This record gives sequence, C-alpha cells and structure tokens, in this order.
Amino acid sequence: MSPSLHACLLLVPLLAAGCGGKPRIPNLSPVRGVVTYKGSPAAGLNVSFVPASGPAAFATTGSDGTFVLKTNGQSGAVAGKHAICLAPSTPPPMPGTPESKRPLQPIFPAKYANLRTSGLTATVPTDGKPVELILKD
Repeated sequence: MSPSLHACLLLVPLLAAGCGGKPRIPNLSPVRGVVTYKGSPAAGLNVSFVPASGPAAFATTGSDGTFVLKTNGQSGAVAGKHAICLAPSTPPPMPGTPESKRPLQPIFPAKYANLRTSGLTATVPTDGKPVELILKD
C-alpha cells in the first residue's frame, strides 16, 4: 500500500467524524421584545436579527407585537450588535384569485423589509432586557 493511500485511509474516519451532526452554535442570550407601529402592536411580522458574524436569529410577532428570538431552533441570539429587518408572515395572495385583485395595504413602511434600508439595529443584551422596535413612517 502506498504511503499516500495509507494517509488517505487514516484521514477518512477523522473527516467523517467532523461531518453531520448539529451545527456548532455560539453561546446564545435570551432575547424577547415588542414591535409597534403608529403606537399599536405590530402582529404577524417575521423578525430577523442578523449579526456581523455568526448565525441569524428569527421570530414571528404575536397578536400583542411581542416576539422571542430563536437561532437554529434554540432560544436566543448571539450577543452583540445586529441589523434587523421585518417582513409580513403571510404571503401575498396568489395571482388570479379574488384577493389578488384588491390593492394590498402595506402594514408597515417597505423600508423595514430590507437590512440595508431598515435602519433598525439592536445590541443583543446578555441580561435578557427586552428589545423595543418602534416603526415610524
């Protein structure tokens, strides 16, 4: 057996051991918060917290505008500064349906749907203090 083949055969079990399994997630801090627009709770929004490095965290606001972030199915988000964007949790109506003929009423300004234009940022606290997102026109 050649030395290079022998080395390859030794590496296969090591490489296989590193494959699969759950992705490694850094320490997560619990994050809860509320989204309001025009003084009222903003219900049914997908909330995305995107850090400069590390995995993003996601949640959907409830009827009272509150949310609890999760990262890869685990409660919390990586600590530090995050850019934030929002999107409606219900998809637009299918083309050709009666609902699609009615004009869509935006539930919040479109700028919040894009990380580059939302202007929303938050520092994920390590103390569990709630994050308040106040949307403005």
